[in-house]
Amino acid sequence: MNWTAAVAVWIWDNRTGRNALRKYGVVYAGMLLLVFIYGIVMYDFSAGDSGRIRVAGVTVPVSELLNEDEDVYSVFYTDSFTDTNLINTKRKLENVAEELLTKTVQEAQAGAKIVVWSELNGAVLKEDEAALLQKASEVAKEQQIYLFVSLLVKTPGEDYKENKVIVLNPFGERISEHYKFGRSIGELCQEGDGELKYVDTEYGRIATFICSDMAFTSKIRQAGREGIDILMIPASDWQEMTAIALKTAIVRGIENGCSIVRQTNCGTSVAADWRGNISATGNYFQSDTKTITAQVLTEGRFTAYAYIGDLFVWLCGGYLFITFTTKKKRNRE
Repeated sequence: MNWTAAVAVWIWDNRTGRNALRKYGVVYAGMLLLVFIYGIVMYDFSAGDSGRIRVAGVTVPVSELLNEDEDVYSVFYTDSFTDTNLINTKRKLENVAEELLTKTVQEAQAGAKIVVWSELNGAVLKEDEAALLQKASEVAKEQQIYLFVSLLVKTPGEDYKENKVIVLNPFGERISEHYKFGRSIGELCQEGDGELKYVDTEYGRIATFICSDMAFTSKIRQAGREGIDILMIPASDWQEMTAIALKTAIVRGIENGCSIVRQTNCGTSVAADWRGNISATGNYFQSDTKTITAQVLTEGRFTAYAYIGDLFVWLCGGYLFITFTTKKKRNRE
């Protein structure tokens, strides 16, 4: 779109030079035609409709506890907590975990083969992490599902928390672990390495990123290069920014040829395919269950963008720089 605007201005400024207009008009029209042809081919003729799988995203309102509850807030975000705060926090988070596991079982029994928790939902103290993962492992094994366990692990007295996703297979085995790397300003969490972790399943190649990880296009292009079919995105928003985050996730799926399932706290959850077609949404503030389910494509597609990124933009910028400096040098001479 930026190039179109620049070309339109150039044509207007050089409207008396017919030969130049013809030359550059052909170049522009040819490039635009190629873009449209590529888009039509990728949208209408690419592989990717071979099968679908039921995926569920579940959320339990935990943000209120983390941000407003005196006990939980003091343990997770301050050093001035008491033993009573600690005991109460353990109890309250255990209740959240039990509700999460109950919702997971319900969705599995309704037919979901993959279940993902939203970011922060598995809030847990470090000493209780193993017990929570053991329960989640038993659910995954009993229900024969892939379970994306989104955790916020806090060691009392330490500043940095662990914001991560652990993937369990239908045997209850831990097969992947991803730490969030796209941390928001002021987010005191251990920084991940930004390397894509994926698992090959009978439902396609599946990977996960967390919330603001999706803002880093150079990292997300790993999904396209590695042939990811479904990208799971546990997230946590706030009401004013959720629309932008939702659209960003959908665009990343289109750019990299994969379906996305973005399950979020305090925002709008979404499932969309690599064409950008939305199959399910759920508004945290309007939903009673705060759960979404969708039939998700199990096969992605190749995209050139995953390999070349914004190369065309950089080439245009390079051409502009060279033209400007060359012209400036000539003027000096």
